[in-house]
Amino acid sequence: MHHFCLHTYFNDRLPFTHTVHRFQIYEGIEKNGSRHTLVNRHDVSGLSQREAIRELEAYLGAHYDLSQTTVFTGSDNGSGYEPEVFANIVANAAKHIHVLDRYHLNNKITMRLAGFPEPVIKKVRKAVYTANWDALTQALDTCQSLAVNDSSSELGRPSDRAEDVRLLRGYLERNWVSIKPIADPALHESIHSLGCCESNHRRYTYRLKREGRAWSKRGLEAMLRIIDCEQNEDLIETLNETEMLGTTFAPEVAETAEDDVNLQALGLFKAQPTTHVGVRHASLGGNVPASSPMGQLNKKLNMGGLF
Repeated sequence: MHHFCLHTYFNDRLPFTHTVHRFQIYEGIEKNGSRHTLVNRHDVSGLSQREAIRELEAYLGAHYDLSQTTVFTGSDNGSGYEPEVFANIVANAAKHIHVLDRYHLNNKITMRLAGFPEPVIKKVRKAVYTANWDALTQALDTCQSLAVNDSSSELGRPSDRAEDVRLLRGYLERNWVSIKPIADPALHESIHSLGCCESNHRRYTYRLKREGRAWSKRGLEAMLRIIDCEQNEDLIETLNETEMLGTTFAPEVAETAEDDVNLQALGLFKAQPTTHVGVRHASLGGNVPASSPMGQLNKKLNMGGLF
């Protein structure tokens, strides 16, 4: 599950920021050459996290027997996306494993340890990705010592760098249970693709944010539903179940007697003829003396000297 923000307008007032909440469900990865496809992918998005979760739970209940299923979930563990939220969604699952998103984990380490010696940063990363808490504690203690005792200005102010190390230590400690599955080789194949939800934001953000677009709340909700249906490949089925002005929508397909119709031969794209006035010709009288004013004007016009 991931989210992104959009601006909406109401009665030409100042823009209001809405958060779009997205869930992505799939059963695994199918490889086709160098391409990877999500198996039985289903997207759920909305402006209300509670309503999106309710729709997600309904879909899971209708399509899966969770009591016989091991469920892997992933997020950045931010506010509203904690492991407990996902544990409640799949409370009936035979087994639930939640994993911290590796992209956000890498970013947090890079941001907090920027400027520290590269060998120390590598030790921190190795300890994290092998789930070795003792080695991680030792590496972070080294960073703490460097931040406090460094007399040069390379690491910045000692108090600021020491605070960065303290914050990183707290972040890793809070999320350690969600980090440990990353180090399990037996789970690598199952959790490797968990970060794909955020990478699949493009279809949504490109349509909703491009060229600085802003939406009304109702328009944004409608467009999110359309994109979801396109992603889930059930747009026509959903439209057929939707009543518009009291009439069930059903797409009409024109039938032709020929399998292949030559549209060019039908003249559908032939331009209509346009009547043109044409070029008008005129001349000044030629039976006047060349020395007369009219003769001089005639001479200049014919020779192009006037213009």
